[in-house]
Amino acid sequence: MQNVAHQIPGNAEVIDGLKKALVRAENGMARAVAIVFCEQAGADVIYLGDVHARAQVVYGCTLLNNLLVTSTSMNVRPLEERRLANAVKYDLTADPICFDFMPWLVAAEMKRRLENAPSPLKVAFVRHPGSLQSVTDQKWKFFQNVMRPMLDLFGAVESEEAANGRHEEFNGLRDISATYMQGIDVPRIRVPEAAMAAIGNKINGYQPVTLTLREGPSYEHRNSNIEEWNKLANWLREQGEHVIVVRDTAKADVPFGTFEICPEASKDLHMRAALYEQAKCNLFVTNGPWGLAYFGTRPWLMFATIDDNQPEHFNKPNWWEMFMGLNSDKQIPWAGPQQRIVYAPDDFENMRAAYESLQLAK
Repeated sequence: MQNVAHQIPGNAEVIDGLKKALVRAENGMARAVAIVFCEQAGADVIYLGDVHARAQVVYGCTLLNNLLVTSTSMNVRPLEERRLANAVKYDLTADPICFDFMPWLVAAEMKRRLENAPSPLKVAFVRHPGSLQSVTDQKWKFFQNVMRPMLDLFGAVESEEAANGRHEEFNGLRDISATYMQGIDVPRIRVPEAAMAAIGNKINGYQPVTLTLREGPSYEHRNSNIEEWNKLANWLREQGEHVIVVRDTAKADVPFGTFEICPEASKDLHMRAALYEQAKCNLFVTNGPWGLAYFGTRPWLMFATIDDNQPEHFNKPNWWEMFMGLNSDKQIPWAGPQQRIVYAPDDFENMRAAYESLQLAK
């Protein structure tokens, strides 16, 4: 990726307008001016000129407010809306470098389809070279090994032509659900044939039950309850299931008791997707790889603890319901009957009962 000194949407119009305003002011007739600077998510204001003109400025603010509320044309409409929906940029200066890129990508692809923009979806990864926001080596590795390979799964292509394209905000699954309700199908992942074949050779005709563990150093209270998952793995084996444990990337090669692990899936996004797409069922806690399941085609269960006692806002009911775009059953609207969020801790009894409720064929 090359650093791209992209402009914030609307910046060119701001510069042009301020230049014209300066020319107008230089005719000597302007008593005062008030400026509202909108930069990223914040705003700043400044008043310049004759303090006795404050009443006129207040009246001007009323006119501006009326324009913003009622206008459907002029330059009040966001610049983003005037650009084709098939060119979008992801700003590595400010946007999250994590699995959240996947629903962002899907939402952008659905908007392209909704607006009948030409395919494929073009994505530019941009980062301002003068940014003071540092990116750790770990984040850069994630970008290279996870985010970039996601493009292939949804038919998108990387293109610097999109560096001046739209910049869509991240809204969880909410926008995806809203667009789905407008009749646009949710894209399902399309795994490259090479990865499908490699995993096919590994599982050798079996349909495994995969257990994906969260074992990260951040938000450790959200990690998988390893003892309970071990109980589940033993119970599944007793039921005759072929169990494959997908460990956290940092522990990809660490054995999990006597159960089969899949380091390839832990390290490679396409291999992980290929494993999930050839599984009998995939089980998770709330973690990033779960996205490959809810944009996939196979049965899955995800165990979530959502209550007001959670330390992060995104695991509290208000945020969860607002940004997940759930249906009346608190499930993902496009999920199938064997694809379920289970609102319970990842205790063995909860997981066993939920698995049995799927009534999967033996």
